[in-house]
Amino acid sequence: MLVVPAKDINANVASEVTIDYDESMDVGKIFADRCRERRDTSEGIIAIEVLICLMKCRNIRTVQGLDEMVNDAVKKLQQTDESNCSVKSACDIFQHFITMANLDETVSYEQLKKMLLDRARMYLRKMRGFRDNIARNTNHLIGSNFKLLTHAKSRNVAHSLSYIVNNEKNPRPLHCYVTQSMPSKSGELMVRELTKHGVSCTLVPDTALGYIMPEIDAVVLGAEAVVESGGVLNALGSCSVAMIAHALRKPVYVLVESFKFLRVYPFNQFYIPDELKWKYPKQPKVPSIAKRSEDVGRCNEDEITKTSTSKYDAWVNIKNQSSKKLVTEVPNIDYTSPNYITALITDLGILDTAAIHIMGRLFLLFCVIVAHASSAAYSSQTPGGNRLLILFLDGLRHNYFEYLDETGGVNQMRMGGCHVPKVKPVFPSNCFSNVHALFAGRESLHFSDFNASTEVNYTHRDLLWYRAAAEGKNVNLYHFPFCSGVIEKGLNCIPRRKYRKYPLKSTLATALHSLINKTTDLAVVYYEEIDEKGHLRGSSMDVMMENDTMFKIDEAILDVVEYIKEHPEENINFAIVSDHGMMDFNGFVTIDVFFLWRDVEHIVNLGSVAGIWPTNGSENSLEWRLRSPNRRFNLYTPKTLPGNAWPSSELAPYLLIPFPGYLLHVNYYPNSFADHFNPEKLPKKPRGAHGYSSDVEDMHTTFLAYGPAFSQGCEIKNKDNFFTYDVFPIIQKALFSESPPLPATSKTTESNITTISDTTSTTTTIVSTPPKPEAITGTEQLSGWEIKMVVGVIVAAFVIILLIGLVTRRILRMRQRQVDRICLVEDLADAEFQAGHYQQEDDYNKGDLRV
Repeated sequence: MLVVPAKDINANVASEVTIDYDESMDVGKIFADRCRERRDTSEGIIAIEVLICLMKCRNIRTVQGLDEMVNDAVKKLQQTDESNCSVKSACDIFQHFITMANLDETVSYEQLKKMLLDRARMYLRKMRGFRDNIARNTNHLIGSNFKLLTHAKSRNVAHSLSYIVNNEKNPRPLHCYVTQSMPSKSGELMVRELTKHGVSCTLVPDTALGYIMPEIDAVVLGAEAVVESGGVLNALGSCSVAMIAHALRKPVYVLVESFKFLRVYPFNQFYIPDELKWKYPKQPKVPSIAKRSEDVGRCNEDEITKTSTSKYDAWVNIKNQSSKKLVTEVPNIDYTSPNYITALITDLGILDTAAIHIMGRLFLLFCVIVAHASSAAYSSQTPGGNRLLILFLDGLRHNYFEYLDETGGVNQMRMGGCHVPKVKPVFPSNCFSNVHALFAGRESLHFSDFNASTEVNYTHRDLLWYRAAAEGKNVNLYHFPFCSGVIEKGLNCIPRRKYRKYPLKSTLATALHSLINKTTDLAVVYYEEIDEKGHLRGSSMDVMMENDTMFKIDEAILDVVEYIKEHPEENINFAIVSDHGMMDFNGFVTIDVFFLWRDVEHIVNLGSVAGIWPTNGSENSLEWRLRSPNRRFNLYTPKTLPGNAWPSSELAPYLLIPFPGYLLHVNYYPNSFADHFNPEKLPKKPRGAHGYSSDVEDMHTTFLAYGPAFSQGCEIKNKDNFFTYDVFPIIQKALFSESPPLPATSKTTESNITTISDTTSTTTTIVSTPPKPEAITGTEQLSGWEIKMVVGVIVAAFVIILLIGLVTRRILRMRQRQVDRICLVEDLADAEFQAGHYQQEDDYNKGDLRV
C-alpha cells in the first residue's frame, strides 16, 4: 500500500504509532494531549488517528476483542474536555466505514485486521483533504473587497479566507469582522489566526452585531455539527448572528466538513442532547432569571406586604408557583435553525439546507405522485436489454492503478471482473485514432493529418454510440469536447463546463442513476484530468498522486462497483477504457538542421510524426542527410511505417518518428495537434507527451470491466498482444445481446447480409431493420399516459392546496392566541385569576383533542 504524505504540517505528526491497548489505559489523556499539541487540526481527525493506533495493537487477537476495544476507546474519547460534537460524528462514521468491507471468502484475523486498517487509512486520508475542498468551494461565493462577519474561532473559516486572499491565480482582498465570542473569548484567537495569514480583520464586541450588520456582505460561520434538520450546532451566539443576518437579508454560509453530519434532530435549543453541551470548566457561571427568581422567593413575606407590590414581583411569584426553575448553566453551543442558513459549504459541494420543511415535503409528495403516474410511459418508451456504463480516462498509463488500496474499486474490478493489464494503442498513440479503435473496432478512415482536405470528426456512424442510437437505445455522453456537433435522435451529449469542472464522482453518480432508472442504455463519461496533468506536470506517479487524484478516481469507481455488486438484477455493466499512456517529455528535436531547404517542397509536422515531400530530383540527397548518425529520430517510408493509421496514398515519401520522450520541431512549420481532444490546452513547453509507437511501454494503457457480463472474466486468450481495437468486441457484446448491425451504405442498401472486414477478423452480420417509432409509442399508449399524467397533477395540486390551507390556518390561530394572552393586571389577585383561567382553557383544549 502506498502511504501518501499529509498535506499540512500538522498532519505530518506520525499517527501510525502502535499503541498496545489496556483497559486501564487513559485513552482520553492521549487524545487530549494530541489536541493540545495540534490546535490547527480538527479534534475529529485526531480522534480517528488515535483509533487507528489502537487498532494496530498486538495484544488483541479476536474480532470481538477488536470491536470492544474500539467501542470502549470511543466512549473515553467523548469524555474528555477536548471532545466536542465533531468527535462523536467522526467516530460514528468511522466505525460504520471500516465495517463496510465485503468479505467474499473466509479470511484470517490478520488479513481482516489489515483490510480494516486499509479502510481506516483511506477514511483518514479523505478527511485530511476536506478543508482544501471547502476552501475551493468557498472561493466561488466570496467576491473581491467583501466585508465578512464571523463568530468564534473556526479552522475552516480561517483556512478558506486565507485561501481567497493568498490564492496565486486570483487573489482577492477582503475584510473580516470577528466577534469577541464571550465568555470563551475565542474571537481573539481567530483574529490572531487571520492576521498570521494576511487576512485583514477587526475584533468587535458581541453587542455590536446590530450596528455593523447592515455593512456586511456575507456571514461565514463554522460548525461543530450538522444535524438532520439541516441546522447546525456551533459556538454560543451563532444563532443570534444568523437571526440578525437573516432579518437584514444577508447571506449566511456555514463551512463544515462532511464527517460532522450528526444523527440528531433538535426541535429547538432545549432539545440538544446533554452529552453535546460540553461546558467551560474554568469559566464562571452566568446568572440567569431563575437565580434571580430564587432570590426573590427567599425574601421575607413581611417585607413584601410592607412594600407596594409591583407587576414584576407578581409575575415572578406566579412563575415560581406554576413552572419549573430555569437551568442556571449556560452551554457552550447553540442550535441554529436551517431557516437562517443560506447554504452549507462542505467538501462535497455547496448544499442547500432544508429550511422550509413543509414545502420540501410537499414537493416530494408531488414528485412521488407524478412519478407513479408516469411510470407506464417510462416503461414503454425505454428499450430493455443490457445497460453499459463506460468511463473513458484520457491518458491513463498502465501502471497508474498499481498503488491503490486493496479495498478500492479498481482492485475489486480486477478480482471480480475483466482485467487486461496492458493494452497497446494503435499508431500514432493519440486521441482520434484510438477513439475509433475503442468504439468502432478499427482505425478511422475519415481523417488524415497529411491530407488538408479532411478534418477531425467524431460523428461517424461506425462509432458505438451511433450504432446504439440506431438500434433504438438511449445514449448519454458526458463532457466530450465534441458535444456541440452531436445532433442525433436518442443521443444526448452533455458538454463540460467552461470554467468549473464537474467532479468525477458526481458525474458517475448521475450516469449510473440514469441507467438505474432505465432512461439510458449506454452512458460514456469522459475524464480529462489525467491527460491534462500529464502534459502540464509530467507523467510520474508522484505527479498523479498529488491532491489524491488517483485515489479520488478510485473512490468514484468504488461507488459504481458496490452498487453493481449489491444489485446484480439491474444487469448494469461497467467498463474503464483509455486511448493511450503518457511519458515524460525530454525536449524538442529540430529537424531542419538535417536537410537543405532547397531539397524540401512541403512538411507536415505532428510532433510525434513528421512528413517530408522532397523536390524533384533531390530524393537521394534528402534521404542521405536524414540518415545522419547524430539524429534522434527514425526515418521511414510508407511501406516501412509501423501501423496503418493513414492510407498509403496520402502519406509523405519520407516519415520521421522521434525517439520516445522527444517531439519534432520545424522552424517554419508549426506543430499540428488536430488529432488531440484538446489541442488548445496543450502547453508550448509540455512536461509529458504521447503519440509514439505501440512498442513503447509507457504508451500502454489498461482495460477493466465489471458486471454480470464479465463475471467469468474477458475470455481473452492472448493478453500480451492486446490492442485498443480488441476492446470494442468486448464492450459491444456487453451492450448488445447480439452483434449490432452496421449502418447501411450506398453499396449495401439492397442486401440484408453484409461482410465486415476489420483489423482483427472477418465476420458476417445480419442487418436488422430498426422498429418504427409508431411501433414503440402507439396512439393508445400515449393517450393513456397523458390521462395518468393529468390525473396525477390534479391530485398533487389538490393535496398541496389542502396542506397549505391547514398550515396557514394553524399559524393564524397560534398568533391570535398569543396576542389574546398579552394583558396587564393591576394586582396579585387579578394575575392569579388570569393564570387559572388560561390553565382551564388549556385543559379544555386537551380534552377536545382526546375526544
